[in-house]
Amino acid sequence: MYLEKLMKTTTVAILMHQRIDNYRLFEKKVSKELSRLIEEENAETFLFSAPSYTEYYCAQVLKNLKRYYPLIKCVYVKKIHEDLSESDEKFLFYNFDEICIPEIFKSKSLYYNRYRIMVEKCDILVTYYEINHMLLKGKLSTIKSAVEYALKENKRIINLADELKK
Repeated sequence: MYLEKLMKTTTVAILMHQRIDNYRLFEKKVSKELSRLIEEENAETFLFSAPSYTEYYCAQVLKNLKRYYPLIKCVYVKKIHEDLSESDEKFLFYNFDEICIPEIFKSKSLYYNRYRIMVEKCDILVTYYEINHMLLKGKLSTIKSAVEYALKENKRIINLADELKK
């Protein structure tokens, strides 16, 4: 049992709002939390859905941590029909270790939410989610949907928005 625990790695999905009020505090908290997940919880695979600035920052932190933890990998979860320009593809290949289209996309409808798939594949969801987050033009929050799904699936959630309020 002890050896199994040592061998088990953790998969972390990272889903965040694009706008964050206190960015300096966010940067410190992200670095500390990602390091803790690697050291204490054997986090090895980190799933990302979009290269928003907040998620991109997390990927950069992990890229820097690779010097000390070479086994960690950042995976960009692509939509099946996501058209990327050549510069976008270069950006993703430079910043992520892997780009994948989950198998489930090939059998589910085109609109099957990749956030939902990421939640299903992860052990821990790291998010920056504020309940009162204002969206432009009244759009529904996909982060909110992902957090609600993670709760339904009994996934462990680390909400950095809550952590920053402490």
